[in-house]
Amino acid sequence: MKNITIIVMAMIIILFSGCINSPIEENENEINVMVSFYPFYEFTTNVGGDKINVNLLIPANVEPHEYELKPSDMVNIIESDLFIYNGGGMEPWVHNLIENNEINVLDASEGIELIKTELHEHEEEQEHKHGEYDPHVWLSPTNAIKQVENIRDKLIEIDPENEEYYTNNAKEYIEKLEGLDEKIKMEINNEKCKKREVVITHATLAYFCRDYKLEQIALTGINPQAEISVKQLTEIMEHIEGKNVTVIFTEEQINPQTAQVIAQELGIQTMTLNTIHGISDEDKKAGKNYITLMEDNISKLKIALECE
Repeated sequence: MKNITIIVMAMIIILFSGCINSPIEENENEINVMVSFYPFYEFTTNVGGDKINVNLLIPANVEPHEYELKPSDMVNIIESDLFIYNGGGMEPWVHNLIENNEINVLDASEGIELIKTELHEHEEEQEHKHGEYDPHVWLSPTNAIKQVENIRDKLIEIDPENEEYYTNNAKEYIEKLEGLDEKIKMEINNEKCKKREVVITHATLAYFCRDYKLEQIALTGINPQAEISVKQLTEIMEHIEGKNVTVIFTEEQINPQTAQVIAQELGIQTMTLNTIHGISDEDKKAGKNYITLMEDNISKLKIALECE
């Protein structure tokens, strides 16, 4: 019944296509790919080059956790040759969509060992819809490499005639990601940095911190909207004081109020870390991308960690 409903809605939308915002731009000579949010737009574009046409589903100013799929989105996804999503529970609506429609999909986190979430007190119910694993895999360059490899392999599966093209493009982009990984290892390590703790508004850095031997102190868990109890807030503040932390990181799409209150109370500063869920028009115009935004993050982390 659900499948019939979705198909009927799709047919209605197609009949009145003039009302659809941002339909897929089709080219009969290209593979049309829909991606859920920004990192996969960049990864896929770099691998697919001029052999594919990539469309971005979730706007830059929208938190992917909270995105609500529209009927027009369903039509665009169904009409695509391939739909790429992050997986790990980042897009909670995706499983229902896949179950009820015949769609060629790629879970970009396939083959990556996911980290189980550690829920804060009173967060179990609030976190339920986000799943039991941390989905922020793309913030680790080593995971990003695996996601690029998954995208390469899927494009080759769809378009085997251009295997060499996709392989060469992926190799070139992966070399840049490997360079980013080496830069982080060089600039944020035990010898150069006095601190190893990173305080952030919600738990987005588990993979990054695991790979570079840092400790993540998150004000909330995976759900950025989760409420913090007085007891939890007190414990976090005591932990921050005990570790002599001097910076709390906020995020572009998350309300910074709690972080600002803690920072003011403890006499420390706040800085904004880019978790690259999306990319702003301003950053686009400045030529920013995943790698340069990660490099900006490194510069800020070096200040927080007191690196030489």
